[in-house]
Amino acid sequence: MALIDGLPINKSDGGTVNWNRINPEDVERVEIFKGPGSSVYGNNAMGGVVNIISKKNSKVGYSGFATLNYGTFNTLGERVSISSKTESGLFFRLSGFNRTSDGYNTYREAYRDVFSINQNLKEYGADAKIGYALNEKTNIQFNYSFYDDERGQGTKVREENIMKHKTNYGTLSFNTEMAGVKANLNVFYQMENYLRVMEKYKASGTTVTSYDLIDVDADRSDYGANVNFTIPVFTNNTVIVGAEYKHGEIDGSDIYRTTFDSATKTYKAGNEVLTNRGNLVTLAGFVQDELQITNELKLNAGLRVDNVKFQNGEYVLTNPSKGNDFLKPFAGPLQEYEWTSVTPKFSAQYKFAENLSAYTAYSQGFRAATLDDLTRPGLIKLGFK
Repeated sequence: MALIDGLPINKSDGGTVNWNRINPEDVERVEIFKGPGSSVYGNNAMGGVVNIISKKNSKVGYSGFATLNYGTFNTLGERVSISSKTESGLFFRLSGFNRTSDGYNTYREAYRDVFSINQNLKEYGADAKIGYALNEKTNIQFNYSFYDDERGQGTKVREENIMKHKTNYGTLSFNTEMAGVKANLNVFYQMENYLRVMEKYKASGTTVTSYDLIDVDADRSDYGANVNFTIPVFTNNTVIVGAEYKHGEIDGSDIYRTTFDSATKTYKAGNEVLTNRGNLVTLAGFVQDELQITNELKLNAGLRVDNVKFQNGEYVLTNPSKGNDFLKPFAGPLQEYEWTSVTPKFSAQYKFAENLSAYTAYSQGFRAATLDDLTRPGLIKLGFK
C-alpha cells in the first residue's frame, strides 16, 4: 500500500499507483512498514506500507528553487518551487515540473518491424499546499495536485499507441492535541482519467494481415475520510484508535474502432463498446496498543475490522461483434459482494545497542478484490477472468 502523508493513493480499480506523478522535489522522506499492515491501514496493505512524507515549511521566510536538466534521447526537464511561512502561522508551498523526451525503441533490433517506433514522453504536474497553524499543537492544511502525461507505447500502424493519465488529487487535514490526546482528521479525493489507444496487429513485412484499433477511456475515482486518536494511557503505554471510510468507483469503456467483416474478410470502421461500472465501499475501525516494557523492549498489538461492499456493478455490451460473443453471458447487472475481515497484528522489538536491535512480528493481511477484476471479464495471460 502507498500513502502520501498517511493518505492512500492506490486506486480501487486496479490497486495500482501512478508513481510518475510524484515530484521527487516535494518528498522529505519515505517511511517503510514491513509485512502486512492491515491492522492499521486496511485494504492493499498485505505486503507492507510505503508512506511518502512531503516537505513542510519549518522556518519563517521565503525559499525557492528552479532547475533545468537535459539528457540523452533529447530529454528535457524543468522543476520549480516556492514556499513561505509567516510568523502568524500561515504557510504555503507551490511546485511544478515538466518533462519531454523523444524516447528510445525498446524492441531488440532482431524483433523490430517497420511499425516499431521510439517510446516518447510528455508530462507535467503541479502541487499547491496551504495551511495555518493556530498554535504549536493545532493546524489545518489543504493540498491539491494535478498531473497530466502522454506516453508512447512504441508502435504505430495507423495511429500511434499511447497511454495518458490525467489526475486530480486533493486532501484536507486537521491536527490538534488536547490534554495529551492527539487527534487527526483527514479527507481525500483522487480522480484519474485514463486514456489509451491500442493497435493490435499482425504483419508480414510491410503488409498488415490483421488489425484492431481500440480506445480505452476510464474514469477512476476514490474518496474518503479517516480519523484517529493517540491516547497516552500511562507514561509507557499509548493507545491509537480510529475509523475510516472509503469509496472507490470505476466507469470505463473499451471502444472498438475497427471490426472484422467475416463475409468479406476485411476490417471496417466499428462501433462496438464494452462498458464496465461499479463501486467499492469500505468501513473500518482499528485499535493499536504500544507498550514500552523496558528501555530495550517494546511491544505492539493491533486489531482492525473491515467491511467492504461491491455494489452498483454493471457490464454493458453495445453492438457486440462476433469476436466478443463469448462475453454476452456476463452482460447486465453484476452480482454484489461483501467481505468482513478481522486482521490482528503483534510485534516485539528488543534494542541491544544504539545501532543494534532485533524485531519479530505476526500479522495477517486483507485485500478485497479490485474493481477491474469485479467488473471487467475477459481473456488474460493465464486464461479467463
